Amino acid sequence: MIRHQVRELTRMPRVVSLRYRLGLCFGAILGLLMAVVVVGMLGFEQFRQNTDRLVEEDYPKSQLVDDTLGHLNTIALSMRNTLFLREGGAVQNELDTIAAANARLLTSLKQLHESFRDAEEQAILREIDIVDSAYRVNQDDFIRLIRESPLSEARNLLLVDVHPYQLQYFALLNRLKQHHRQLMLARSKALDSTYYRVNTVMLALTVLALLAGLYLTVRLARSLLRQLGGEPSYAMQVARQIAEGDVHRDIELRPGDQHSLLAVMDLMRHRLNARGDLLEQANMELGTTIEALHQTQQELVEREKMAALGALVAGVAHELNTPVGNGVIAASTMKDLTLKFLEQFQQGHLKRSELGQFLQEMQEGADILERNLLRAGDLVASFKQVAVDCSSIQLRAFSLHELVRETMLTLTPGFKKSPYRFVQDVPDTISLYSYPGPLSQVITNLVSNAVIHGFQQRDHGEVRIQAQVLSDGMVQLSVTDDGYGIPEDALPRIFDPFFTTRFGQGGSGLGLHIVYNNVTQTLGGKIRVHSQPGCTTFTLTLPPRLTPAA
Repeated sequence: MIRHQVRELTRMPRVVSLRYRLGLCFGAILGLLMAVVVVGMLGFEQFRQNTDRLVEEDYPKSQLVDDTLGHLNTIALSMRNTLFLREGGAVQNELDTIAAANARLLTSLKQLHESFRDAEEQAILREIDIVDSAYRVNQDDFIRLIRESPLSEARNLLLVDVHPYQLQYFALLNRLKQHHRQLMLARSKALDSTYYRVNTVMLALTVLALLAGLYLTVRLARSLLRQLGGEPSYAMQVARQIAEGDVHRDIELRPGDQHSLLAVMDLMRHRLNARGDLLEQANMELGTTIEALHQTQQELVEREKMAALGALVAGVAHELNTPVGNGVIAASTMKDLTLKFLEQFQQGHLKRSELGQFLQEMQEGADILERNLLRAGDLVASFKQVAVDCSSIQLRAFSLHELVRETMLTLTPGFKKSPYRFVQDVPDTISLYSYPGPLSQVITNLVSNAVIHGFQQRDHGEVRIQAQVLSDGMVQLSVTDDGYGIPEDALPRIFDPFFTTRFGQGGSGLGLHIVYNNVTQTLGGKIRVHSQPGCTTFTLTLPPRLTPAA
């Protein structure tokens, strides 16, 4: 299969795509590498199985034979020791040792029968069983004689009958051990042979893969050089020059080269030169358009500010009309009463009761006049402060409660005849060192936005302004209305300039954009909005103290 792929690669016409050639090259190399992997996996799997058999089966068998020899040796030593001991307790200890070793020996013999399945091993085990039976009979006689204390008979029994069986027992166990060792050696040689064979095949396949990869790489490199039209380093240098904007330097092409990558890049360079002039002209026109749009945006923002000042002036006129009118009425009434009093005084018809009544009426009129003039003075002071803050950006300390109150006071004339309710829940203990003008404009735009958009064509509604100091010292100011809410698809764009849901109905789309810029840039805070039908909340997080800009 590999030779066939190589032959196909050498016969490929020049029109064959690079993808096909790369796929064929990599397929051939990958096939050889996969063969190396498969052979290695199969060989090492066999090697692992044989190794596991040695570790899990053969080595434990050798250990079992050694344990059996150890038990038999323990019995033999204890039997000899009983012939030289005179104390009853020591002799009994040796007999106990013989009994315990016999129990372990029986267990080992049973495990030997279960573990050794080879025919020759089974034959050796049968011989061991015959010797074991005779050995145990003589051993029992020996122990009986030891207990009855005829030591000379016990010694003769040990030397004449027991000892030969012990030697035969040891010889059979050593023979079993030697046979098993030969089997282990044979399997170790098989392991070495398997390992050598796998390594040889893997090495041969690896060398073949390297040679095939080298051959295919050379063929592919020549083909790529023809398609590039030159060395890759030169093609990369030309591409970098074009990417950096240097499209005026000539590209060196081989004679007759019209289809290589360098030839195409040269054609592209000529086209880029032709289009560069058009693009430069378009960029100049675009810059002029952007500058005009930026200027228009600034003009619209200033127009919004002037509209706010116009609303402030209208509010001043409307609010001052009531106390000033009341003062004029009180003054004119006092004037009429004074003229009437003078007339009675000149005619001499003035009575004491009339004098008292005149003085009382004058005092009431003065009280009315004083209250209305003080009311007008307060309104003028509040409107003046708001007007100064709105017309200039000045950093100063102020009470948030007073700022909200004065701002809502300027909005009252516009909303006085509306059925909407405005609630202020701002503690008078919150003070800021910030820019009151931009903050007042933010409150004005948010409240106006709630009335215009949230309560459109509704006969009820509530706007609530709340403030609190957070645990980290930041001041949180929220404006909430229970209107229709903001459409979900419009939420991500409400702070964009010129975005409005009342297009063609007088909306400029700059109100919330000005709010966002004032909060995030001038006031150094953050603003977020949460809206659903029946509840829309704009939440401002402001630092309590701003540092003057250098």
